[in-house]
Amino acid sequence: MEHKHLSEAATAQRDRVLAFFPRADAKGSVLLAVDTGMLAILASNLPPSSSFDLIILITLLPAFLLGFSLWHLYMGAFPSLKGGQGSLVYFREVSNKTESRFMEEFASQSDEAHGGWPVPYSEGLA
Repeated sequence: MEHKHLSEAATAQRDRVLAFFPRADAKGSVLLAVDTGMLAILASNLPPSSSFDLIILITLLPAFLLGFSLWHLYMGAFPSLKGGQGSLVYFREVSNKTESRFMEEFASQSDEAHGGWPVPYSEGLA
């Protein structure tokens, strides 16, 4: 990679990686609010334990689905640490490299190896 494109490519890569987190967090926050709201409504409409019968078991399906959704929100809040061998983007692999080694590997990339960077992030969304 030519030196004049190195700074632009590094900036584009940083912007791509960092732009993901606010979008994912915002979507997760909305889903968490909706899920806890539905769970609160479901819990507030439960009858007293003395009047339980078989028809009440129907409420277990929405409770199970809400639990499933909450589990996936929990898992989405933390990074997956599987895979990414040799990646210059994946956090675990980058943290295993020294700064100088990362800079050497990043600078040695060809433009074709990463889809023709540098492309500003906003153009990549179109």
